[in-house]
Amino acid sequence: MAGYDTALVEALEEARGVVLASPGDAASWVDLGMLFEAHLQLELAESCYGEAVRLDGSAPRSWYRLAAMRGKNGRVAEALDALARVEELEPGYAPAWRRKGWLLLADGRPGEAGAAFERAASIDPTDSVAQLGRVESELEAGDAVAALARLDRLEGIAPSSQAFYHRLRGRALSGLGRFEEAEPELARGRGARVGGADPWMREVNALKVGESAILLRAERMIEGGQAAAAVELLRGLEARDPDDPRVFKRKGRALARVGDWPGAAVALSRASELDPADRGLALASASAMVNAGDGEGALLAANRLLEIDPGFADAHELRAEMLLVLGKPAQVSGAIEAAGEQGIETVGLAVTAGKAALELEDFGGARVAFERALELDEGSSDALAGRALSCLELGAREAAASSVASLRSVDPDHPLLGVLEEALAAGGER
Repeated sequence: MAGYDTALVEALEEARGVVLASPGDAASWVDLGMLFEAHLQLELAESCYGEAVRLDGSAPRSWYRLAAMRGKNGRVAEALDALARVEELEPGYAPAWRRKGWLLLADGRPGEAGAAFERAASIDPTDSVAQLGRVESELEAGDAVAALARLDRLEGIAPSSQAFYHRLRGRALSGLGRFEEAEPELARGRGARVGGADPWMREVNALKVGESAILLRAERMIEGGQAAAAVELLRGLEARDPDDPRVFKRKGRALARVGDWPGAAVALSRASELDPADRGLALASASAMVNAGDGEGALLAANRLLEIDPGFADAHELRAEMLLVLGKPAQVSGAIEAAGEQGIETVGLAVTAGKAALELEDFGGARVAFERALELDEGSSDALAGRALSCLELGAREAAASSVASLRSVDPDHPLLGVLEEALAAGGER
């Protein structure tokens, strides 16, 4: 263990001591195996899991981890044998079927792989990686027509899988000889990683020690204005372990610092996928999508946040705002009502309601919404601007002038101030 992190050496020695004290305890072998796996000592991890299933063959998670290690160690046929035991013991675990699909593709069996991905998607229809795996199996079978048709039918692709989607689309278009269309798709899919949520593997992530120093160094680089260098450092960690949410979280922050919002959105989405209980992380992912211009992705992220916590005010605000951005003002009122059912009323929601009413030319409703926003925060510049606009449309010049005067005092740089002043000078017409 020369050269290894001291904390890791101590953790391994402790786990090894437990195994030596109780060599017939399958659980202790699993614990030691997970520690090896968490630190990419995959051969040792495989040996531990092999001993665990020899001692107790009734635990599907032990067989699953053994399958994962055999696959990563290049023993595909043996990995498939282990997954067969998982299917017997826990047939409804979708990630096992998805893993089987990738192994079958690696073994040159695209037809069987497609069936495995289909099974994974039938168990969990939200598993976009399984659906994309089905597409890849069609491409490997030489059926670009079917692959492209399936891609056109797919909906709700997770943000972390968008790059993979574009790569597959580019491959399908290339297979059909549509090279000009394929080129931009392949460019958008460059660097795509195959991921997917896998709850059984979170126990492994929790055991990671020894990377803290590198992560701390990356954090200091980000805060110290060296975000680009931090990205390169974190890419090295990502290559070693593509399932650590801490790496993707920092990578997302670093990419945001250098202005690469699409990259930040992908990294933060992957981090959120790996750690779905972290609301703040999910919200950061959605915010990155907003900055990247991915309104559909941000709306999807907001809806997922509300599934986790229906009372999360920021998620309600984000959903309403994205509906407006995507040109769906008629749906905003439903989003506002859903927030109200949770007892949530905010300035942001009221302002968005007012903007939606303006889009629908319901100027009376807009004025009511903006005035409600001002009751909640009399200094809201967007509410003042919105109230002025709605009053101008309604011919209420004095009320509009009052709002413009307040806006000039609160936010003299507001982008609508000049437009509103010109409208007042012209007689109230926009």
